[in-house]
Amino acid sequence: AGTAAVAADDGPKEPEVAATAGTAAPAATAPPRAAPSADQRVPLRTPPGAAMDRTTFYVWPASFGTGPIAHFIAFVIAAFLLVLDRPGAVARTTGHLVVFAFTTEALQSFYYSREAELEDLLMNAGGIVTGAVLALALRMVRDRVRAHRVAARLTMN
Repeated sequence: AGTAAVAADDGPKEPEVAATAGTAAPAATAPPRAAPSADQRVPLRTPPGAAMDRTTFYVWPASFGTGPIAHFIAFVIAAFLLVLDRPGAVARTTGHLVVFAFTTEALQSFYYSREAELEDLLMNAGGIVTGAVLALALRMVRDRVRAHRVAARLTMN
């Protein structure tokens, strides 16, 4: 009696694709990517005109940039909103923002593609003061308008 030879199963096989004249057979899978070396890493600040890939996440719109004006605007917004939210703690809120600004600038010196800059720190502080003053001015105007409305209602009754 004849015995049939049984082939050992080595797992799933690659599909065989017949190559036609002038074309190469497509590769089934791409080899895994190696981790980028230190000189291939994408810097935190993308150079102007550089293409962004799908894995890059940006909180700050690229058109605003990352220069001193961007620092100023970001801290104006933060101080304005926080001072409006905490009416009785203006000094403490601005103090916390100054500590935050100093800490973030100091920590940049430990990152390979960043550096702490005095100009950025000064723009942060200027943004904090400007935002706090704008919030206090808005609150003062709002309180005067409310006081006039209350006075007008009292005189009408």
